[in-house]
Amino acid sequence: MHANPLYAVIYVHIELKYAHRRNIIWAQRWMKQMLVYKRYVDVILRHRKNGELEPMYICWDDGVNYKIERILGKMRRSSPAGGCGIRYACMIHGQQRNLYLEKDKWFIETSRP
Repeated sequence: MHANPLYAVIYVHIELKYAHRRNIIWAQRWMKQMLVYKRYVDVILRHRKNGELEPMYICWDDGVNYKIERILGKMRRSSPAGGCGIRYACMIHGQQRNLYLEKDKWFIETSRP
């Protein structure tokens, strides 16, 4: 801190101005992360003898099939996009994605509507 009180006031004002700007930028990034949409998809799955369902491919609307490389976990959860069901945390092309079985329909959380 400076000995002159005027410099101290200017310093604090500048710090508050940039702190406010940082908070706005942080809030905008946070809001982008929180915007999650629900997209219903077709799923190719394996129905095992013991009754378990194992999703193997996600079929997008344009006809592209994405292979589910690994299922990281399976549990009953609600989605930030709305709705609830059994959440399959999956690895698809090296990215973790959440796939939900809601009653008899499958949906995936996406960042675009």
